[in-house]
Amino acid sequence: MLESRKAIEILKEGGFDSLTSYPLIYHRKNKVGLTYTFNSVNYGNLERVKIFKNEDDLRYFVKEIAWYRKNGEEKNVQVVLDDYTAMDPVVVFKHNGQEIDYDKMVNIDKYEEETLKELESSDVKRIIFEIERLFGYYDERQEAVINYIDGVNKSLDVLYNSYKLLQKRIDLYNGFKEEREYTAIKLNKLKFNKDKDKLNAIKDQFNYMKVNDTPYEEYQKLLKNLWSLCMDIELNDIYIKAMKRQNEIVNEQNVVNKKLNFMERELNRKKFKFIKNIRKNFAKIEKSCEYTELDEHYDDVYRNQVIDRYKKFQEINIFNATAYLKESLTNNSAGLITKYKERLEISLDSEQVTENIIIEDLDKKLNALSQEDKDKLTLLNSEYLELFKMLLNLDDFRVKSGEELLQSLSKNEGFNALMTRCYTLVNELMPFNEDENVLRVLGNLNFASQGIFLYSLAKVLDDILNINTKLDIKDNIVTYYRTLNIDNQDKLIQVYFNNERVLSDYKSESLRYVIATLKKGLKVFYSNKTIVIPKNGETEIKYINNEYNSLILLNNDIVIDKNSQEAVVTNYRGNIVREANYSFVDELKKELDFIFVEWEITPKM
Repeated sequence: MLESRKAIEILKEGGFDSLTSYPLIYHRKNKVGLTYTFNSVNYGNLERVKIFKNEDDLRYFVKEIAWYRKNGEEKNVQVVLDDYTAMDPVVVFKHNGQEIDYDKMVNIDKYEEETLKELESSDVKRIIFEIERLFGYYDERQEAVINYIDGVNKSLDVLYNSYKLLQKRIDLYNGFKEEREYTAIKLNKLKFNKDKDKLNAIKDQFNYMKVNDTPYEEYQKLLKNLWSLCMDIELNDIYIKAMKRQNEIVNEQNVVNKKLNFMERELNRKKFKFIKNIRKNFAKIEKSCEYTELDEHYDDVYRNQVIDRYKKFQEINIFNATAYLKESLTNNSAGLITKYKERLEISLDSEQVTENIIIEDLDKKLNALSQEDKDKLTLLNSEYLELFKMLLNLDDFRVKSGEELLQSLSKNEGFNALMTRCYTLVNELMPFNEDENVLRVLGNLNFASQGIFLYSLAKVLDDILNINTKLDIKDNIVTYYRTLNIDNQDKLIQVYFNNERVLSDYKSESLRYVIATLKKGLKVFYSNKTIVIPKNGETEIKYINNEYNSLILLNNDIVIDKNSQEAVVTNYRGNIVREANYSFVDELKKELDFIFVEWEITPKM
């Protein structure tokens, strides 16, 4: 049986002092093990226990932990648990999705090099690798199509509910007080049917070929068949129909929203006469609305573009198939032929898109904006965000006076505290501030009175809502945020690239922590600067670079796919016992279960 004294020696051999910081020895009753902490990619900093039967097992794990602490982040190695609620789970180390042991860790560069050489030296292994990547591309495109169609169907639900609300307001306006059933609108929702048979047939054939001595030429044929299947997904009739349907819904929803705003204004008037017919008012609204019209041959144009992309199969190197398809989604396919004609070397990290890549691209787009636009985005990316959220919850914030805005917003919880800081304190400190950047950014707001201030803030928000058409993300990226209500999301959602910001302040069982994959092309609000209002007796308002990069999403511009199971993650904290020459944990106490969901957020077309 493993003894504490020997366990402490092994821990010190591994370079850990066993006194002030983790990992520490775990000793409870007759169990001896190790209490360790690690930063989970998605779930933040976690603490767990591992029990060992003998010295060799402990020594091996200590070496793994020591290497991971020193090299894990740089070498893209993660700790993964089999059960995130267990106190003593099975723990594995993974690199590029593959389990990796200590021998491969210490020789990780050689391991990668050998893996790449093996792929490059064997055409059969290389084409197997490419087929597996193309299966991944197929799954991505099918998922994007399904999400888009689901988004269109959800838009239909929103439109239907808007019509119901409009009829209720009309009834109220005309003095019709009795409850009644509203006529259901036939929604004609779209349904996507997966072609599982063709895909499964190719997968079965591929699995059979891998375990048999299959010639390279047979793999070529299979990859070509999978290529055609990918094209079929992008040419799906229901998907193309959904694109046209969404355009019609957006136009119709715009008209309904304006009618709803009109009815709300009329109902809010203190004096009005009930009338039975408001068709003339609605006719004016319909005439004044701007409508986005698709070309009558839009479907043919789209089909020809897709077919043209896939025709290039004979012109590119077969090992570049997936890379070409991914890039040609956003770039001219004809211009990519030169790039993908020759066989390219592969990288095991080629699929990884980092925060730096996304931010670098957004910075370029941000720099192309006017200084005025950049300053308004800076306001959005500050403590003023919460006031912007409150304004956006008012459908008619654009037409309300300052006093009306003050009256409406004062009903919000936390409004007075926000105004104390964002209006009163800033107004007091502005005359003493000499930073021209601060004065320029806050110069977009008028502090003459609370009502005038809110009116100017509403004007800034209206301008900001038109800026995000110029900012989008260049590739899929994983982000994080938290929400109290998963069914009713804020109209402005702030997401972070690092879970540290989302998990740092506090954890709660009532919150849902969202792992949000943002899809390529998503429109966002972004600024690399922020305005910091002083706290704790300080008097200087600061204009600084962001400590944490974040993006802000407008709920009306996105479709959130919430079809994921909740993942329960348990927080444990060790009870540390301090001795003269070492420390140990005698108990791991459960603090709480906090819950994660994995959602995908796609642009609403």
